[in-house]
Amino acid sequence: AQIVDVVPTLLAWLGLPLPAHLDGQVCTAAWETPPQIRYTEPEITAEQESASPDYTAEEAEDVMQRLRDLGYL
Repeated sequence: AQIVDVVPTLLAWLGLPLPAHLDGQVCTAAWETPPQIRYTEPEITAEQESASPDYTAEEAEDVMQRLRDLGYL
């Protein structure tokens, strides 16, 4: 078991669904009979889906320059 396995194991122990994007695995060795594990997909609202950063052209260029300085571009 690793530290990232704590949250999924606790959620399974409580009978709660596990988010599909959650890191780690349920430590089934903690039970005599392993629990039934349910996964859920995150709910994304239409507002979140259509949201985009509201950068000005100057801010966007500043971000690009910082990425260039860091060697990403």
